[in-house]
Amino acid sequence: MFIQAIPHYQQAFKNFEQNKQPFSKLFCQVEKTFCWIKSSQYRKARELLQELESSTVAYPLLLGRVLEYQALLYQRQTRRRLDKALWCANRSLALRQKHFSTTKPKEVIRAYLRVAYIFSKKQRYIEALERIKKAAQLLQNHYSIYLDALMHHIQGLCYANMARLLTKGDQKKHKFSRTKGIKIYKRALELYKKALTPTHPKVGIMWGNIGSGWQMRHAEVHDSLRKVSAFGGNLSLINKACNPLIDSAFQSILKGVNILETNAVNSRFPLAYFSWYAGLVQGRTIRPNFAHGISLYQKALVHVMPGVYSTDIFAPPNLVKLALQENVDDLILSILCSKADYLVKHYAKSPQTRRKYLDLAWQSLEMLEKLLEKISVNTVLERDQLLLSQNISSYLNIRTRAFQQYQQILPKDTLQQMGERVLRVIEKRKKEALWKNIYSKVLRRKALLPVENQKKAVFLQQQAVFQARQVALSTPGTLERLQAMDSVSKYRTLLADHEEYLRQNYPAYRRLISQTTHLSLTKIQQQLLPHQALVSYTSNLHLVFVTTKNTLTFKNLTPGFEYIREHDKELRKKFNAFNNSLTNTQKGRERMTRNWAKTSHQLYQLIFKPVAKMLPQNITSLIILPSQSQYEAIPFEALLQAYDTTQKAQANIKQYSLINRYTIAYAPSLSYLQPQQNKTSQRQKSDLVAQFLAPIHFGKSQKAASNRGQMQKIRKLRHFSKVASLDSLPHTEREIQKCQEVLARKYGAKRIKTWKGARATESRLKTSLHQPTRIVHLATHAVSSTLSFELSKLFLYPESSKIDSLDGISYYGDIAGMRKATANLVVLSACETGVGLDIGVEGMLSLHRAFLQMGVPKVVHTQWAVHDEATAELMIKFYEYLSQGHKEAEALSLAKRYLLHNKIKSKGQTYATYPPYYWAAFRLTQQVFD
Repeated sequence: MFIQAIPHYQQAFKNFEQNKQPFSKLFCQVEKTFCWIKSSQYRKARELLQELESSTVAYPLLLGRVLEYQALLYQRQTRRRLDKALWCANRSLALRQKHFSTTKPKEVIRAYLRVAYIFSKKQRYIEALERIKKAAQLLQNHYSIYLDALMHHIQGLCYANMARLLTKGDQKKHKFSRTKGIKIYKRALELYKKALTPTHPKVGIMWGNIGSGWQMRHAEVHDSLRKVSAFGGNLSLINKACNPLIDSAFQSILKGVNILETNAVNSRFPLAYFSWYAGLVQGRTIRPNFAHGISLYQKALVHVMPGVYSTDIFAPPNLVKLALQENVDDLILSILCSKADYLVKHYAKSPQTRRKYLDLAWQSLEMLEKLLEKISVNTVLERDQLLLSQNISSYLNIRTRAFQQYQQILPKDTLQQMGERVLRVIEKRKKEALWKNIYSKVLRRKALLPVENQKKAVFLQQQAVFQARQVALSTPGTLERLQAMDSVSKYRTLLADHEEYLRQNYPAYRRLISQTTHLSLTKIQQQLLPHQALVSYTSNLHLVFVTTKNTLTFKNLTPGFEYIREHDKELRKKFNAFNNSLTNTQKGRERMTRNWAKTSHQLYQLIFKPVAKMLPQNITSLIILPSQSQYEAIPFEALLQAYDTTQKAQANIKQYSLINRYTIAYAPSLSYLQPQQNKTSQRQKSDLVAQFLAPIHFGKSQKAASNRGQMQKIRKLRHFSKVASLDSLPHTEREIQKCQEVLARKYGAKRIKTWKGARATESRLKTSLHQPTRIVHLATHAVSSTLSFELSKLFLYPESSKIDSLDGISYYGDIAGMRKATANLVVLSACETGVGLDIGVEGMLSLHRAFLQMGVPKVVHTQWAVHDEATAELMIKFYEYLSQGHKEAEALSLAKRYLLHNKIKSKGQTYATYPPYYWAAFRLTQQVFD
């Protein structure tokens, strides 16, 4: 329909041009862009809309349409840019309000609904409903059945989806439920049928939305029934009780798919989306039909990637067409993930007869990997990268499960090759956004971009990060928050436009940014020392790989496909018990109870005992690449290799802790591990070996803190700026004094700098990180946020409470946005600097990651709130071993062993040994080989 309309608009354009009718001529051009967008010809639409934006200035009606269609383009194109879409939609609304509030009010209503729809896509449902309310007020006097249907459509989206995102205050203000969303959808369906035709794509979309509403309602009821004692957690009974809901969902979505198929050319993306959704829902019915389910996934692929796939599920994809695929949409990744998962589960039910389905699943996973190679995200930790990381997490989980199935049927040589492939893929995707951010600046320099363009990119990214932090700091629903959100949209839009400009105008940069990375296991093994091993865990600890200088081995950590759910449940239970008892240990009581010791040994048996059997006897040093999930925080050093019931808990800990056997360091991914550069000659010329920063007393308060975290109230405050009221850390003064003396004996006092009290400022931190210094040591307070990574922060001495860069608070974005650091090691002697928001395959977005993002090769950080006095003891021993010539990982491990085995006297109290709570929080994460 839209494609057929384009020639008619072109002919009309020529006629109006001959008759010298400029308005009508431009109107044809504007509507032609709409047809191009609807028929997915985005590049043509984009180029023409850019021309029309300047040529329609004299005609506000047309300019409003141009801006509206630009918003539509940015929200529909393969690489969606909702921030830019919102910016264009708001400009269109402002223009129409100015010129057509009285003469053409329906234009204003359209603009309100466009803004509301984009807000709903950005999950800002409250603001979307506010725009809908204003549109409804105008509709009362200027009614249009189509606009009324569209309004109910968007309103249904908001009510059906916002339940899990509202705060308690918002819930009181806006009554909602899935059921209400479904009722609104049904009203929209009735209106669409009257305004359009029963087979119009909008009608099909509404049937699909009704089905999605029923599916979400099914999920709510299913979860609630699991807590009802009458069902006793029996899944078969719960599924049977919820079956009418899931059946309603499936039938509604299927009806929508059938309607959309009558106009498949102009409904490609909604048809692909609802075919995929129907496949998901069909798999959750009591008696899923495999053939029907897989055909729905295949139908989704046929429509989302025309020419690449056919309706035959076993036909190989067309790789020639795939090479022409410019961009990759999240929907494509989701469909391929779901299809592969469906096939693996189907194979597992009958492995003897269904090998072809496992091969088909592997084919889908390989296709997914090819598509991921095409994705290039220039900004780190933006919503598109975070959403992508969630898809990648699902993809890696499915690939792991498929590989586990292949281990039962493939010959040894073939399996070894496949294992190497799986390891390369998993490690390449771990913390990918971190890698992209580290090297984006390097690539700009390597491409010889003009300095002003490089600086502009850095400035725009810093502003986007700063405004994102202002959003996190502000109160939901306030004008301040709305303005900050708009500023985030503005700078992200400008940054994306600048990136597109660089790609188009600098071929060298375009070539570099699109290059894929190739992980060579041979090169990695060459960097390993004979006594070293790499231990890489897959997501959720289902599989582990062990790489030594000469071998690569792997091992399943789950008992079997059918027991994965039980295994995961048991693992979570043990981990939570281990973690809670470990971090709840109090000073002086040595409460490492027998229950904790048992749990520690049980966790060891689940996740490390199989590894220990794979390690050669000569291995004494491990680099662990942890699972990117909650298990990333596991302190492997504190796991117990054995448990003797005849001994006390402390004796077991002292004798069997894993720290006794191995030197342990951590790495984000194999992709990051680079050869250690030889800086010996540089260090001999350098004036400084180490710089210590310790505010000690932050201002008004002289009260001593027991640990380097801060009062719980600080965690609850969105905006904490009274650094002067923080409790003092008296042991940090002794810590840096003793550490300085240790290093001075080796290198001389002139090469050690200490910045205490009012001299330990944000400005000094920035200077220290970029001076030719081997070590930068921070002994201070820190607060991490597991809800918003932008709010994680280090506290230094405030220079000014009115200037953001001098207020003594260094946020995540402040640190990550600095230029590349020259320091070789940063020691974060503060609380929870390795804890943060958990984002899929990206892992923990913590403060230590910000320093890695700066390019610091090695960072010492903490996994929980550390004790002030014990930390001072650990750091002093760390520097003693470091000055004796030990590498950083060895020095930290030796310091931990010292605290584990030696008596420590403290203020009239003697510790028989320091429990792991006092030393296991510290870990070394490195991006280089020793």
